[in-house]
Amino acid sequence: MKRSGEENSESAQSPFSPAENLCLRAALDRGLTLVLKKLTSQLETYSSLLEEDADNNLETRTNLTKINNTLESFRFWLNAHNSALPQKHPTDRESIDATSLISGATRRCQKVLQDRCSLEMPAPPEPVSVRGDMFELQESIMRSILGGTNCLLPEEDKIILETKTRELDNKYFDLFGSTCKGGSYLQVRLRKENIEPANLSQKPFIETLAVSQNLPAVDNVLDLLEMYSILLDHGGDAIIEKKDSAFCALTLFLPVEGTYEEIGVTRSAEDSSLYGNETVLLVDDQDMIWDVIIDLLQDLGYTVILAADGAEAVEIYSENQKEIDLVLLDMVMPEMDGRTAFFRLQELDPEVKVLLHSAYVSEDDIRDVLAAGAVGFLQKPYRIAELARKIRGIFGFSEQNEKETSA
Repeated sequence: MKRSGEENSESAQSPFSPAENLCLRAALDRGLTLVLKKLTSQLETYSSLLEEDADNNLETRTNLTKINNTLESFRFWLNAHNSALPQKHPTDRESIDATSLISGATRRCQKVLQDRCSLEMPAPPEPVSVRGDMFELQESIMRSILGGTNCLLPEEDKIILETKTRELDNKYFDLFGSTCKGGSYLQVRLRKENIEPANLSQKPFIETLAVSQNLPAVDNVLDLLEMYSILLDHGGDAIIEKKDSAFCALTLFLPVEGTYEEIGVTRSAEDSSLYGNETVLLVDDQDMIWDVIIDLLQDLGYTVILAADGAEAVEIYSENQKEIDLVLLDMVMPEMDGRTAFFRLQELDPEVKVLLHSAYVSEDDIRDVLAAGAVGFLQKPYRIAELARKIRGIFGFSEQNEKETSA
């Protein structure tokens, strides 16, 4: 997987917004810090062992002193770097349907891996919710699949992704030094097709990766480090499963927040306002957001039609004007940008409802479009609950106007 923000030319645009790029860079920093801490700890252990044999050797004692002084300096700068890392804000997180999270990430990975191996998911995740940042968690799942698959290949041409909910106690996590506490966890396991689980040994993720002598390509290692950092930040963990020295499986654990019914299928009074039955035309050129937005809007009752750019959106709307209730329009796209597409849509239908969203422009940059009749703007990245509330607000306002008019 191409590193976040890296492109083939300086003019090429990153698939992530500046905020998303910053998030992934911070996750990578935290992951690299964990590796360096583990390696430092091992060097300290080796140094202590050598000290026992250096009592009668002046040259060895002198070199050990230099090594220990260097280690002390390294610890100082490592701690300084760690203290400078951006702090996370758990209050910004939301309840996320595990099925939409895993299925969306899997479909995106299947598109990438289709020419190299077969990625199969025998059954979707159980209907539970997890709490976190949707973008971060989907990127974490994707990077575990892509990075993990490259570790399992080229020995296998079929990779299996298994998901289930498990009740795990403290003793289980203590076996591999995890800080996770006992409770209900979503387990996501990427494995080779033909393995016997009973013959595998479970190893701590960061310790195994840090000292491995058979590492995959650098990009794959960095993908896995970003995945692990995000997972830890969400209260989860990961293990590597091996047979002898062979890497056979990668297993992720993510704490479960509640059952599917608890997050909205029952449509309680608290969350019923987020549901709808309208048809939304989603216009965006970044396929990384298609699956997750489509899945989540469909879970909330909406019908979603997809357009990859402004020109396709205008064509689809012209042919389905009466069926489309709202256009969710990205502002920066090839072929035809959002501003041009908006005014073309208005020519077709002066009453068209268009909700704008973008990672690359601000609300101030599109005042002319808002003044011309766009119903709102969302800055990417945003939470799905924020999008759902915005959509209901658009239709709720219209319905209220209609009631007042009919009265």
